[in-house]
Amino acid sequence: MIAPDLEFLVEDELIQIVPRFKMEAIQLLPHSVGPFYPNVPVSVPLWVASYLKKQRKCRILPPDWLTLDTLKACKEVEDTNPGCTPPPHRKYAEIATFMLQYAPDDIEHPESIRTVVRDLLDIRVGKLVASVSGFMDSGARIAGVTKLTAMELATLSSLLLKTLDQLAVLRRSTPKPAESLRTPLRR
Repeated sequence: MIAPDLEFLVEDELIQIVPRFKMEAIQLLPHSVGPFYPNVPVSVPLWVASYLKKQRKCRILPPDWLTLDTLKACKEVEDTNPGCTPPPHRKYAEIATFMLQYAPDDIEHPESIRTVVRDLLDIRVGKLVASVSGFMDSGARIAGVTKLTAMELATLSSLLLKTLDQLAVLRRSTPKPAESLRTPLRR
């Protein structure tokens, strides 16, 4: 999968909103949402939250982990550990991107959060690239990966595919050593 696909798929994740209207529960695929009461938080899919937000019918409550302090702490832990640590959420990059795009006014310090999320993703992908380099140098054929998000794997896969393509081009353009430099003597 690629990043836009993952950003689309995350829209089914549930998030809390604070509605500014009253309405009975509605049936959506795959579940129902509501009922909606003014100033009473309710969980809805991200796509419903963005629709209601565009109509100014709700405020989106950011997830607990989507704060500047929490993300800075995650970044610091990631910086100080040689391996990947557990991410703040399994879809942190996609949800943060969604919130920053559709509800920046519902987040404290949105630009700082954007920077920290980007830094965290860059650090984690940098570790993955270094691991892949070590993996390729080792000659192994199988690698296990843990504590990675789908977005990080998508980023890594595009980088890895480009790298493998370049290696294939280099291998094809490298002259093969001659079988033997000596020519047989004719009798």
